[in-house]
Amino acid sequence: MTSNQFIVDAQIGRPENRDLIVQAAQELGTSDWLAVYTRVAAKLCANNLPYLRGRVFLQTRPADAFDATATLKYARQIAAEFARLGVGCDRYAIKIPITGAGMTVAKALRADGVASLGTVLLNVDQAIAASQAGCYYVSPYFNEIKAHVDRAVWPELRDPAADHPMAPRVAQIYHVYRELYASSGTEQPRVKLASLISIAECMVPAELGCHSITVPMPLLVELAATPATMEAVRVKPEHPYAAPAKGLAHRLEGLLKRDPLRESWDDVLPSLETDYLADGGKALDEAVEKDTEAKKRLDFALEFFDEAEKRSKEVVEAVLKAM
Repeated sequence: MTSNQFIVDAQIGRPENRDLIVQAAQELGTSDWLAVYTRVAAKLCANNLPYLRGRVFLQTRPADAFDATATLKYARQIAAEFARLGVGCDRYAIKIPITGAGMTVAKALRADGVASLGTVLLNVDQAIAASQAGCYYVSPYFNEIKAHVDRAVWPELRDPAADHPMAPRVAQIYHVYRELYASSGTEQPRVKLASLISIAECMVPAELGCHSITVPMPLLVELAATPATMEAVRVKPEHPYAAPAKGLAHRLEGLLKRDPLRESWDDVLPSLETDYLADGGKALDEAVEKDTEAKKRLDFALEFFDEAEKRSKEVVEAVLKAM
C-alpha cells in the first residue's frame, strides 16, 4: 500500500482520525507538529498491514529532497515509528524522491537494513542511480502529476503501451535493469508503475515489464466492473529479471530506440558505468537538470507534495492548539 504527502493529507484531516493526532501528541509530550504527523502517518499505514501481503510506504519530506542530512534524519524517524509499532523491516519501505541527495540516503538506509523505494522516477539516469543506491523498488511516473489536476496535459490514448510519451522511458528502465542483472548478478529494483489515470494505462505494466502498479481507488472500482477480456501477455516469472523472464513484446521493441520527451536523442542510453552517487549525487542532479521534461515534472511533483504536507501541518497544529 503506497502513500505520499497528498494521500496522508487526505486521511489526516478526516474527523475520525482526530483522536490519532491527540493520542500521538500525548504520547510524545510535544507540540512538534512533524513528530506528531509522522507518528500518525505511520499508524495509518500500519493499520492496513493485516489486509496486505506486501509492504506499506511512507515518503520523506519533499522540501528536503536535495538535503541528504535532513532526509536521512527524517527517514530514520519514519523507521523508528514503524519499529515502535512492531512493523518489521520486511513490511515497509521508505519512499525517497530520486535526487542525488535522496539516493545517497537510500544507500545509507540499505546499510541500516531498511528498504527504500525511489520515487518520482522520470528517466534512465535516475533508474541507474536507484540501482546503485540499492533501492528495493522504483516508481516511474507514467503521467506527470500535473495531469491529475489538469486533464489538458494528459495524453489519453487507446494504446498507451505503444504510444504514450513516457512508455519508451519505462521500457528502457526495464531493459537497463535486465542488462544490469545479467552482467552483475546483483538484485535490481522492482518496478512499480505509478501515476496512472485510466484502466487502459493499468494494463501497460504487464507489457512493459513492470512488477506491480499503484492503482487509486476510483480505478480499482472501475477495474472491478470491467470484464476481463485481455489475453495474458506473459507468464509471471519466478524472479524479476532472471531467465525465463522475457523482454519486451515484438510490437514494443521500437520503444528502446526513441524518446519523445526529448527534443533530440541519439538513441544511446546513459552509460551503466557512470557513478551517479559520487560527490553527493552530482552526476545524477546534472543529468536531471539537462533533461528539461524530467526536471519540470520533478519540480512540479515536489511542490505538489510539499503543499499537501503544509495542509497537514495546519490540521495537526490546529488540533494541538485546541488541546
